Amino acid sequence: MATLQDFIQVPTKDLLLKFLEEGPRVEGRERVKLQRKMLADPLQALWDLMSQGMSGFSGYQLLRLGMLFDPDDDLREVRAAYDALVAFQAWEKVEETLRMSRKYFGGPAAIWALLIADRTKPDVVERFKGYTGFGSVPPYIIFSIWPTTYSLVHLKASVAREYHHQMRATLFPIGGPHFDLASAIVNEGLAEVFVEEQYGQQSVSEIAAGLSIDQVKALWPKYKDNLKLVGMDRHRPFLYGGYGSDLPFCAGFAVGYQIVKGYLSKHKESTSRDLISMPAQKIVQGSIFQ
Repeated sequence: MATLQDFIQVPTKDLLLKFLEEGPRVEGRERVKLQRKMLADPLQALWDLMSQGMSGFSGYQLLRLGMLFDPDDDLREVRAAYDALVAFQAWEKVEETLRMSRKYFGGPAAIWALLIADRTKPDVVERFKGYTGFGSVPPYIIFSIWPTTYSLVHLKASVAREYHHQMRATLFPIGGPHFDLASAIVNEGLAEVFVEEQYGQQSVSEIAAGLSIDQVKALWPKYKDNLKLVGMDRHRPFLYGGYGSDLPFCAGFAVGYQIVKGYLSKHKESTSRDLISMPAQKIVQGSIFQ
């Protein structure tokens, strides 16, 4: 794909409204097919990029893990959520924040989409406070919101975080042969520090701020010996906890955040902009943990 000169918005504001008008007229499999056609198929180029020829890959199923509302949910309440996002000018705020972030870093443009998240998945509202998203597959960024007080107040911070992921993934491709565990956790920490610089400490995600520096130091030996691990499947326990590990929920996000904060505490003249193109191992080595 040629380098994008400007942001391209997938017209989900109109597509969501169209589905919410037509969806109540059909049920069961027909409603599922309608949702897929209207809201997943416009992102087919992204699914092709992510699948890399892998058989059985379904972008629609990926969205249904939490990033796209259940078509069997009460569509009247989904419509109320849509109306709340429109009233909040969510699409306009996303565009504004993307442009600010791009200007700050001098980074790439992106193709982006804003969807309504699946409130029926407990993690979406309870753990992630109504927001999910990903920006690590350039040039695409997907934002997904179920409107809550938290998700709306933190919308701009969430968008800035995903743009930062896009910027780092452009420089250090995720899934590449050199993308190790250090890269995975430092990426999360760098994005969180960028959010803190732009929007204040209160906008740092709860999972990144969920462990104190002393708690992270206690976990550090488990990370230090595995920083060169390559492969997303091998990173998953260290990033998210669980998966047979004894690590706290999303511990890797907190570890990455403290690594970057530790680097900046030793290099007080630096900001997240200075670190955007710095290899993760160099940031670890320059932090208080090394």
